[in-house]
Parts: sequence; structure tokens; C-alpha cells
Amino acid sequence: MKKSVILISFLIMFIPLIAKADTCDPDKITIESITLVNKSDHVTEIKEATAEGRNINLDITMSFVGDDIEYKMIVKNDSDEDYELDKTSFNINSDFIDYSLETEDETGIIKAKSSKEVTLKIHYKTEVPETSFDENGIYTNQETMELNLVADNTVPETGKIYCVDASGAQGLNSTKDVVVPESMLIKVPFTEELCGVKVFGLTIKASDGTKVENAFEHASILYSVEESPEKAEAVAIEADTSSLQDVLNSKGNVGASIFPNGIESLHVLQSSYNTGFFYIKNLTLGEADGMYTVTITLYDSALNKAGEKTVMLAHDTMPPVVNRVVIKNVVPRLVYNEEDSTYWLPRSAYDENKDAKYVTVAVTATENGSGVKVITLGENAHITEDTSFIIEGRAVSSDRCTIDAKTNTVTLFDYEQPDLYKQTGSIGFELTNIRLDKPNSEEGNKV
Repeated sequence: MKKSVILISFLIMFIPLIAKADTCDPDKITIESITLVNKSDHVTEIKEATAEGRNINLDITMSFVGDDIEYKMIVKNDSDEDYELDKTSFNINSDFIDYSLETEDETGIIKAKSSKEVTLKIHYKTEVPETSFDENGIYTNQETMELNLVADNTVPETGKIYCVDASGAQGLNSTKDVVVPESMLIKVPFTEELCGVKVFGLTIKASDGTKVENAFEHASILYSVEESPEKAEAVAIEADTSSLQDVLNSKGNVGASIFPNGIESLHVLQSSYNTGFFYIKNLTLGEADGMYTVTITLYDSALNKAGEKTVMLAHDTMPPVVNRVVIKNVVPRLVYNEEDSTYWLPRSAYDENKDAKYVTVAVTATENGSGVKVITLGENAHITEDTSFIIEGRAVSSDRCTIDAKTNTVTLFDYEQPDLYKQTGSIGFELTNIRLDKPNSEEGNKV
């Protein structure tokens, strides 16, 4: 093993912190003590480490790649605000040495008027080239770590949330399954430029206000900087929310206002996330059919709370029922004991060549679940390029539906507020300029 001595002397260390405060006062954060805990055999502490204010003085040598030394520090927060140790931003530009900070809990919150134990680890990672040593065979590594103190009073902004399919296109918000399928994602766009989104709040309630207790049992969160679920990666979530319970306990009524839905609806993310898109999959709805309100609230690392956003999901196991289909302006054909009602087109429905003109099909149905989404004509009736889709006397615009002559279907885009839905009673619509296959046949046309 090649020996290459690194001398680390007079290390000035500033601890990175995040704080929710109108003014941040770094002088309120001090290092009360620093104690050697563990070191490799070939690491020598020339002088005992000392701390003063926010500075640490170290005088050590590391001889071989892979050497480590570990210190325990007591960091005191003498301010009236909670500060959070931002361990992810603790990074020094060193080619040969890694520095890292650790705390017993994942969040690293240093509460107001209290102290916290923080571990400093120094690791000799890469061999120093011979050209960098002095005449005594020693390389001196003198580092300065700057304080990263973020005063973050800006709340994250959450955009409109809605359902998309796996490609990212707006999709259905209804399912016949209790567990929402993976093809039906909830898209959550958000803006957060400072300390990052750290806590994800989610609740689901039925129309009567009953909360779905196991809403997140099978669920997961994905994140992408780009607007694409296909490029999104899984978000790691902490196993418990004990750190949030500490916040509730310490802040009393104020804490309750921060987490009005309770901490059981919150999910602490292992990392913090800046502006991008969250996608949620496999949520669990209630067993009963009906509309469910999904409420999402984001919190940044300083526990600034974004405004709540909601999206409606439908659990719908009942198909629509078609009550009646008629061709408008036709004449009933009176034939005794016929199983099906038949009709004649009046003379006015034909042109001078005795070809039938296009007809209007009127439909009444019952749908009290998630709303009709797809209408298909079959047998002898065909949608044409001139077909209009009419509800309550008004043609539905192209941004609310597509009328496809090739597939003979009408598809509605009314995902959040269904056009064809009634809690009680029937719904009705018309399709104009429908072409019949056999307008002059005794056999008739089935619509």
C-alpha cells in the first residue's frame, strides 16, 4: 500500500442550514464542542480538535487512501426559529477528500433554543499525485466550507392537478377498480426554487366526507424535471413521520395549522425536490361507488405550505343504461306482434334521386356514476364528417369531444365535470347527419 501523507490543518467549517425566518442570524448557530470518536490506524491527530463560534480547528494527517476520521459535534441553535441541517448541500471542492455530515434523524432539524449532535466524517478518497507533495513528502489540504443559510419564506406553488395516461396526455379520472390502475396517473406540477419540496400531503375523501384511511397503501410518487411521466423516477419516502410529530408538539396550535389534516396524511421525502412534476400512481379509493376528492398539499424543507389543490376521481362499477334510441321525424310502422319497433322515413327525408338524406339519432340513457365517455354507433348507422354531437340543444365543441367517422365513435374529454351525467333521472343527446346503410330496404336499419 502506497503511503502519501495528507496534512489537514486549520479547517474552517460553516454548517449548511435551512431556516424559515424573516431574517437569518448565523451568529445564533454555534458549535459548542467537537470530540474525536473514531479514526483509522494511519490517521494521526497532531492537535486536539477545537471549536470556536462556527469555526473548527483541525490538525491531522491521513496516510493512505481509504483512511477515515470521525468527530461528534454539538451544534447549538440559540435563535427562536427551527433550523434544518442541509446535509445534501455540504460539499467541498476537493479532489482527494470527502466531507460529510450526519444526524441520528433524517431531517436534521435543530429546534429553537436547543442543541443537536452532528457527526463530521472525513475520508481520504483518491491518491494525491507525487507532483503535489512538498520536499518532505506532505500534501497540505486547507479547506474552507461556506455557510449555506437559506432564509426561505416563499411557499411552493402547485399548479392545476389532473389525471394523465402513461404518455402524459390528459386521461380518464374514473376507474372500476378500488386501486387506481397504473395507466391513470395524477399529475402535480409545482414551482419551488429555494430549499425544495420535502413533505407531500395527500388525503382522499368520499362525497360524504369520509376519509379513505388506506389511500396510500399501494401508491408511489414519481418525479421528473420534464413534463413526462415516462422520464419520471421513483421518489423515496421515509418510513415514519416522527420528525413532523416533533414539529406539532413543539409548535402547539401553530403546528396544527401547518398540518391541518394531521401527520398521518403526510409523507416525508428522503430528498428535497425543486421545480418539476410529481406523478402519483396506484392510489386506493373507497369500496363504494362514487366521487372521491383527492387533496394534495406540498411543503418545502422550511415547512412553508403550498395552497391545497384537488382533483376528483370516480369509482364506478355500474355501466350506463340506454333507455331509448329514436330517429327523429320518422313515422311508426304499425305491425301486429312485431318484437321490435320499426319506423318509416317520411317522403321528405329523401332527395330527388330517392336516396335517403342523413338522419338525426336521439338517445336517452341513465348514467349516475362517472359520466358517459365513449359513444359508439353500430350495425347500420354511421357517423359522417358532417355529424354534430348535441347536448341540450347545443353542439359540443371540439375541445370537449372528438367525433371520429373511421371508428364510428364519439369520445368526450369532460374528465372533471361530466357532460353526460345525472345523479337522478335520465340524460339525453343527439347525433346529426348520421348515414343509414339501407334506407330503401324492407329489411330496415338497426341503430
